Amino acid sequence: MREDVDNADIKNRDLEDKGRDLNDEVQHERAILVGVDDGTDKNFENSMEELGSLAQACGMEPVGVITQRMENSHRGQNKGHKSLYVGTGKLHEIKEAIQLLEAAIVLFDDALTPSQLRNLHSELAKPILDRTTLILN
Repeated sequence: MREDVDNADIKNRDLEDKGRDLNDEVQHERAILVGVDDGTDKNFENSMEELGSLAQACGMEPVGVITQRMENSHRGQNKGHKSLYVGTGKLHEIKEAIQLLEAAIVLFDDALTPSQLRNLHSELAKPILDRTTLILN
């Protein structure tokens, strides 16, 4: 009976070692984090840090953070630019960061409208996730 226990223990250790080897080889999706600071959220920096932690919890590797300060006069109903969440200059900066940092996905700190999601995906040609979708995943 002791031999059966020892064999089971050896098999469990082999499985654990194989699992460790697989985890070491896993490539995490490289993600760029994007947020708009409209000046009303005193915890904006904390919110961006939390977005990075959420990304890591979902198996992503945050490789860059891009923020934009945007006054109320440039915003639509929601936080951020009406059609793109960020301004066109910041959008160009995100495109450059995607190439430079070899990012596979772009994460936005706020909830995006369906049209913002569609427009951003069209402009950036990368998967786009907002905070809400990231939490639900």
